[in-house]
Amino acid sequence: MKQQAIDGPQAPGQAPIKTRRFSVSLVWIVPIVAVLVGISLVVHSIMQEGPTITVTFKTGDGLTANKTEVKYRNVVIGHVTDVELSDDHKSVNATIKLAKQAETFTREDSQYWVVRPRIGAGGVSGIDTLLSGDYIGADIGQANARKKNFKGLENPPPITYGEPGKRFSLRTQDLGSLDIGSPVYYRKIPVGQVVAYALDPDGKGVNIDLFIHSPNDAYVTENTRFWNASGIDVNVGANGFAVKTESLSAILVGGIAFRAPEYSPNDKPAPEEYAYELFDDQQSALAPPNGKPQFLALRFDQALRGLKVDAPVEFLGVEIGKVVSVNLDFDAKKRSFPINVGIVIYPQRLGQAHTKMLKELNHDPNDEAAGVRLIGTFIDNGLRAQARTGNLLTGQLYIALDFTPKRRRLPSIRTPARPAFRPFPAASNSCRKNSKPWSARSMRCPSSGSPATWTATLWNCAKVWAVQRQDFAWRAKHSD
Repeated sequence: MKQQAIDGPQAPGQAPIKTRRFSVSLVWIVPIVAVLVGISLVVHSIMQEGPTITVTFKTGDGLTANKTEVKYRNVVIGHVTDVELSDDHKSVNATIKLAKQAETFTREDSQYWVVRPRIGAGGVSGIDTLLSGDYIGADIGQANARKKNFKGLENPPPITYGEPGKRFSLRTQDLGSLDIGSPVYYRKIPVGQVVAYALDPDGKGVNIDLFIHSPNDAYVTENTRFWNASGIDVNVGANGFAVKTESLSAILVGGIAFRAPEYSPNDKPAPEEYAYELFDDQQSALAPPNGKPQFLALRFDQALRGLKVDAPVEFLGVEIGKVVSVNLDFDAKKRSFPINVGIVIYPQRLGQAHTKMLKELNHDPNDEAAGVRLIGTFIDNGLRAQARTGNLLTGQLYIALDFTPKRRRLPSIRTPARPAFRPFPAASNSCRKNSKPWSARSMRCPSSGSPATWTATLWNCAKVWAVQRQDFAWRAKHSD
């Protein structure tokens, strides 16, 4: 304390005046320091506090307030602080407190889902939650805009943001056995998976989205063909049975395979979101392009049991098309019921014959009217169709096109879009008519007996059928 005296004589009866400065006692220093420290802690806590968001799920299964964690790449980035019903009682709102360093997870395209044990097309996931409990998985978005309300996913996304690779689109008639997570194979090695699918806007097809992981996405070129590799592909041919499958996983959960044709000059990697067609099998996928189709209408006067839609159409043994319709008609003049068969042919499948024919006839394949006239010329020169037996065991028929110059000209009806002509009688019907006794005698295989008896019976059937075929061929040749 400091004292100041007043100079000069003092008046009688006046006391001296003293001044003091205010001072703080040591007793108050500790509380003041405590308050300052508390304020700094509050400010630091507010500055380090992360954002709060709300995620809406259909149910609250696996969500517990102040217990359920939010993880990204198996690192905790937040906690669930509250779980409550929505106002309309149709969903559950989970309030999540994110860490400060997880502020970027408020981007509007960020995703959240509940991680729990699952078994799907992509395999088994979430096994670790059996011990640790369910948690919320998160994936950071890439958009610049932010928001605080999100809609949770019911299933984990197959591909997270930032995964190196490319997405491609396939179009098919139906989904089949494919599902999200179904594998995509390249030379029987899994290189990607199905990530999404949806119906076309008109509902006439299905669009499938694929993701091919890097660096295998470089093998997807603009000339690549995709086909459905689900299940087992069994082919029966002259060489016996052929069984093909991609893997056991493809049999169980479906799959897609892709490859480019062996001869693909000037091929280059496809850009992202490139669209392809999904074929039914590898053979049709890697076949040469069909080219522009040509529709024809056939009219048969006899029964065609065994002829089905998608039956092959052949020209001199080369498959050039298929049957697209089989319909019964009524002829009021003849009082009969003919059968109209619609077929589609692809002239480009004739290969070099098609190229030379276009050059020789100076024909433009893009001129539809000229194409109709060309088919009409072939019909006038003896082009006919015949239903023949393609499989003795199943009785299935196919359509064979051939030139028969010696046959009489038949009246034909042509339309600009679909030429029509009358085929000559089906060989299959003649076989049925002439082989009834043989069929009744030889096809009654014994229900019991030794393998030698069965072998002898089948051998006799084969010999009788060979003789019958020679007789049918001679009758057809000399029928005129």
